This record gives sequence, C-alpha cells and structure tokens, in this order.
Amino acid sequence: ALEDKFKAVPIGIIEERDYLIFNNATLDLCGGPLHADLSISEEECNLAGRALALGLSTASVSHAMRSVEASLHALCRTLGASFPGTIELQDWKNLIEKIKSEIDKQEQQARSPQKAEGLKRLSELMIPADGFRLAWRNHVAHAREKYEGDEARRILGYIGEFLKRLSATL
Repeated sequence: ALEDKFKAVPIGIIEERDYLIFNNATLDLCGGPLHADLSISEEECNLAGRALALGLSTASVSHAMRSVEASLHALCRTLGASFPGTIELQDWKNLIEKIKSEIDKQEQQARSPQKAEGLKRLSELMIPADGFRLAWRNHVAHAREKYEGDEARRILGYIGEFLKRLSATL
C-alpha cells in the first residue's frame, strides 16, 4: 500500500545549481528582496526561477518578462505617468515611451546633482527595458521562440540585474 502511494506522488529532482533559484530567485538573482513597489515583479521573478529549475525554460522566460512588465508599471506610477486607461492595459512600447517622455520632462528642470543622478539612473534602466521587449518579450509572448536552459538562465541574469537596479532607484 505504501509503495502505491509513492507511485501516485510525482517527485522532481532539482539540480544543485538550481536549488537557490528554485527556492528564492529574487535573492539569488538580485541579492535580496526588492522595493515594496515591485512586489508583483518579485513574485514573477520567483516563478521564473522555479520554472527554470524544473526545466520549463520557455515558461521561465515568460515569467521573467512578466516581471519586467510589472516593474515598468511600478516605474510609471512612481514617475506619475498618466494614460488614457489603466497602466496594466498599456503595452510595453507605450510604457517605455511614457517613461522616456517623463525623463525628457525632468531633463528640462534646472541643473542639479540630484537631477543629473536621477536622469542617469532612469536612462540606464531604459536601455535594457526596450531591449528586453525586442529581444525576448515579443518572441515569448507571441510563441515565436522556445528557450533552452542555458539561454533562459542568461536571460534571468539580465532580468535580475535590471530589477536590482530599479529597486535601488525607487
């Protein structure tokens, strides 16, 4: 009877290198918890890590892109960006254009060390954000591409660094 119960329970094996990313991808990739405004991004990042550890590489990239999208929503809120509808209904291109527009508005303000540092941080974030959209988000969202483990792991590394920097900016 006990043997039958064991047969009915699916068991997965996680490689040692994937234990940390399975357990807490945000800690593994970003070095710790993210800013409170990035709670959805943190949840999606952790789901990306679990998917990767379980061998679901394409699902991992999908969750990673959802993590970035949620972070763009948070950044738009922080910047006070407004849209005709809710932020969550905007596509990436609109989000990125609105953030760039807010950066342009800040650029018109009087010169100061704080302004210069703020513009630098925001601009550094926008470079990878638009790259994520063109390199991976559109491909995974529209089922154009499948991802293998090493490629997904590399993508998650980029996402982790982006989320870490954004978290420090908010």
